[in-house]
Amino acid sequence: MNDRTRMITTLGMWFFIALLIGSGYDTPVGRDGGQLIAIAVILAIAGAVSTRFIWSGGETNRSAPRQAHVEKAKRSPQHRIDRLIDALDDDELDMLRQRLIDEQPATLEELLSDYERD
Repeated sequence: MNDRTRMITTLGMWFFIALLIGSGYDTPVGRDGGQLIAIAVILAIAGAVSTRFIWSGGETNRSAPRQAHVEKAKRSPQHRIDRLIDALDDDELDMLRQRLIDEQPATLEELLSDYERD
């Protein structure tokens, strides 16, 4: 939900809460006063809680933004390369070092044939 939609939703919700409280003045409850104040407080608390959920996107876990950042970092090229190197055994690391040291880069066909042989 984007900010504009959140704003419209929030304003609409508070408008209807105000409408409900305002319509209470024409009832026997509104003439008493005390009950109307209690209803208004309950509606205000419900509106505040609803506003919080609208603007937080329904997330109750405060670590959710951090978790999203961690997941995004896992997809970074540096992290992917680190995971690949960690997964290699010593022989594969030696082969990789040798390939990187070689002056002439290997062609795709050579790489595929080496891969198929292993």
